[in-house]
Amino acid sequence: MNINTVNSNGLSKCLVVVITLCSLNSHAQNSNEDSAIEEVVVYSIRKSLESALAEKRDKVNLTEIINADDIGKLPDENVAEVLENIPGVQITRDAGIGDGVSIRGSDQNRVEMNGRGTTPSGDRRGGISFSDLPAALVKSLHVVKVPSADMVEGSLGGTINVKTYRGLSLKKPLKVISLKSEYAQNAEDWNRNFSFTVGDKFSTGIGEIGAILTVSHIDKSIRQDSIRVSPSVRKVVDKYINSTYLLPDGNNDPDPYYYPGYSEISSNNEERENTALSGSLEWRAAPGLKFFVEGSYSDFSKRGRGQMAITQPADISDRCTNLNTDRETDSINPVVLDGIPVMPQATFDVINVEGLDIGIMTSGMMGGGIRNCRADVAADYDSKPTNDGVQIKTKNVSGTRDTKSHVFALGGEWLGDNVEVKFELSGASSKTSSPSFQTIFQYNNPEHLRFLTGNGKIRMPMFYDTRGDYLQYGPLEDAVGRSSSFVAGTTTFFTFDQSALLDPKNYALFLAKDLEGFFDNDLYAQKIDAKWDFDHKFLSGLSVGVRTSQRSNSKQRSSAQTSQYPGITALQLEEAFPGFMVETEGDLFSNAGGGLYLDEFVTASSEVIFNQREAVREFLSLEADLDPLQSFEVEEDTAAAYIKADFFVDVFDIPVRGNVGVRVITTDQVASGKKSLTTAEMTSSLDAQGFDYTDLLEEYSQSGSVSSQTVADLTAAGFSSETIESFFNNGLSSIDESQSYTNILPSASLVISPIEKMQIRLGYAEILRRPNFSQLSPTAVYPLDNSPVNVGNPSLKPTTAQQYDLTFEYYFRKGSVFSLGYFYKDLDSVIGKVSTPRGICNVNASSSGEATSCSVGGIDGGLVTAVTPTNLPGGTIEGFEIALQHSFIGLPQPFDGLGIIANYAYQKGERGLTFSTPGYLADEGLEPDFPLNFVGLSENSYNLTVYYDKPRFPLSGRLRYTYRDEFLQTEVSDVTAGLPLYTAARGQLNASMSYKINKTFSLNFSGVNLTKEPVIHRAIFSTGPIGRMRDPDRRFSIGIRGRF
Repeated sequence: MNINTVNSNGLSKCLVVVITLCSLNSHAQNSNEDSAIEEVVVYSIRKSLESALAEKRDKVNLTEIINADDIGKLPDENVAEVLENIPGVQITRDAGIGDGVSIRGSDQNRVEMNGRGTTPSGDRRGGISFSDLPAALVKSLHVVKVPSADMVEGSLGGTINVKTYRGLSLKKPLKVISLKSEYAQNAEDWNRNFSFTVGDKFSTGIGEIGAILTVSHIDKSIRQDSIRVSPSVRKVVDKYINSTYLLPDGNNDPDPYYYPGYSEISSNNEERENTALSGSLEWRAAPGLKFFVEGSYSDFSKRGRGQMAITQPADISDRCTNLNTDRETDSINPVVLDGIPVMPQATFDVINVEGLDIGIMTSGMMGGGIRNCRADVAADYDSKPTNDGVQIKTKNVSGTRDTKSHVFALGGEWLGDNVEVKFELSGASSKTSSPSFQTIFQYNNPEHLRFLTGNGKIRMPMFYDTRGDYLQYGPLEDAVGRSSSFVAGTTTFFTFDQSALLDPKNYALFLAKDLEGFFDNDLYAQKIDAKWDFDHKFLSGLSVGVRTSQRSNSKQRSSAQTSQYPGITALQLEEAFPGFMVETEGDLFSNAGGGLYLDEFVTASSEVIFNQREAVREFLSLEADLDPLQSFEVEEDTAAAYIKADFFVDVFDIPVRGNVGVRVITTDQVASGKKSLTTAEMTSSLDAQGFDYTDLLEEYSQSGSVSSQTVADLTAAGFSSETIESFFNNGLSSIDESQSYTNILPSASLVISPIEKMQIRLGYAEILRRPNFSQLSPTAVYPLDNSPVNVGNPSLKPTTAQQYDLTFEYYFRKGSVFSLGYFYKDLDSVIGKVSTPRGICNVNASSSGEATSCSVGGIDGGLVTAVTPTNLPGGTIEGFEIALQHSFIGLPQPFDGLGIIANYAYQKGERGLTFSTPGYLADEGLEPDFPLNFVGLSENSYNLTVYYDKPRFPLSGRLRYTYRDEFLQTEVSDVTAGLPLYTAARGQLNASMSYKINKTFSLNFSGVNLTKEPVIHRAIFSTGPIGRMRDPDRRFSIGIRGRF
């Protein structure tokens, strides 16, 4: 798509109309006395918008600013939700709460507090998690889109600087308290939120002292219903059953199509609690000398207590390999699979991707497998083994996170006649634990001879439907579960109505997993900056500075699991731990209109498990030990120096100001961990050098060591000491990978003011983003099943890019602006994921034959897919941003309190990357290229806010709608078996209102996610089948705020 021919005519026309109204309104105001305008007293929403706009106008670098009074009037819980008001900023939500931020097509941003680095809750690079940073701590937010040389590198999108209050900036004592109660519709619970701020400035005998403290506490319940249906493919030539589907292309040859496979249906309930504080103490010892100490602290916890049902098609017996030739034309017992060919309710759709038509099943009955070479018919239910239906497992969803993080700094400022020096020592740290204890039960027939095994399953047919706005998947009202068993010399048949899903006696334990991850992040920095101001006709200032930092990120992981089908029933666990099994509420997606879902079953109680975790471990004979193969540490030291020149000059009586500078950074990284060679790898490498691995192990077993001569021989053969160590330590050895690199980052910004109300900005910068820490890990994350293994890559290089900006700004009255900007980024490379089938041995996985069998340290396992980060080809991101901010104070009363904030962003990404052609298409002889865009980039997004705010009028409020197009969620997803996953286009409507009771107190009301639009993820293609759907909460709140 050409950037100049964007299909956004409707939005463009709206903007033209609004701009015309603003111009007319501005003209009407200008016809009056300018002094009368200036005498208007504004406050609240309007005042904060005006002050932020004035500050933005004075900045040389393109910076978006939101001030705290403005934030206080928004129904925003954390910083991510506040940032959504800025042009070119898009956010993602977790359970309806702001969680991630994308700026100009990239979520790789840097989060600072008062200009200092912060640490994440996990392994990511950007900084503190947005969910851990409540809006109550914030005085203002600065989003720098074009960096300067004095800024710390690390962002491809933008730098988000969270500024907190400082005592010396106060004009009078500050005492503010806010209390809020919020009703979460999905969770059906009232949440609690309070904050207070106190601060003052004192004159003493040793100078001025300013102190301020803000405390915030959030305690809330969240519920988000979710359904995942991974697409499977019915091939033209399949192993068991060939496709008989015909695309509507007039060709009578059968075509492949997508149909529902593995599914997860869940109600995800969470308890979240966050206590945060921020404080500052400043001392102005002399008019030009100031010292300070300040910091912030956050204690965030999340407790998951969700419940999930898992369905998957049953295996088809190998004896059905001739099914198509034997049964395809059988008029008595026709094949009925996924609604083909005899079930009339089955429906299909066709999508076109890169010129290729692809079939997608949109509704139909799912049988889940045909074990006796054909589908069931009514007569079978009394005489033959039943086969139609899917097998059902249930699981407790226990995702939990505890994170304690802090940022501190101490330093000072000295101001001379024409020089300013700043010096500072700072640190940030976060410690996170993420325990998860899952128990998975299979829905089985208690009368079956093999109740405690997989053979005792009860099968139930499921109906699949995506023809409406929602994905539905569940049993029809009259559907029953069926099972058969050989009892007392004869086959007995059993029928179960759906109420049997609520009876714990029908569940046998399939597997229990006890997992816990630990992250420890530390960052320390030292810096000194100096700036000289000059009374020169061109050069107005010169800044220099140096900064050093020491950073570490470490991870440890413990894991343990039972064997599959360990011979334990749900009733046994219920007897040992009363309340262990709990029923679901049975109202999945009821707040989104309801539908057909499997939503009545029982699972283990996550709450009971965590309250008695040690006892449950003992009952299940689980011992979770730290796994050295899944632990790592990355240490990183940086040293940077910069020089920046500021200038101001008149060119033909046109004011021109700007800066130019360069930053030089050296990075040293060391990634440490443990690696393990497979038995085959050790045997092969030793055989190649004439050694016999069996003989070496025998020598080692006799005395616990090998002779010095053997070590010398191995060393002479080229084996390192770490490799020799691994030969006698079950393949386990230490690994340290290091790398160093230096980057030179020039930058320049220019502001031209051809007339008083107009500014033209030009910007250039070279930017850099280092890989996330887990991506640099020399180790891997081994799941406890056959899922793909995430493998680190300590040789990853940083992503660098050239950035260009051009922005036009027209300030047509105080507090009003229309802006139009264009940006272009040329990325040298990006970090993505590649999948290697059978690329790594996982001892937790099972093999399906000799081709997938392997062993590590003598322990048998299976070869599974390895997912590895790598430096992929770069690309370009370009786009434009349109923004309008205006208050209509010239309109007749009462409309003079109206105001508008509107912005639209178009972003286009191109990169030389495609994903592998799905295997079923390759089988058809088709190998089209399927291009991949940048992760998190939406082509179109907009934000429209209408507010009402008048001086001396007690009522104010705003209505805000945000929208973003579909975007690539990830290049590799388990939902799609290693293929891409997309997030569909979505909008959200929020509203807030405030009523000022008197000079001290005001009442606040808000509503979040009023239209309650679902979050939909599409599999493989942006228009592909729905792979996952989520129903975020709708929330309403009422609160009171007092300022004393």
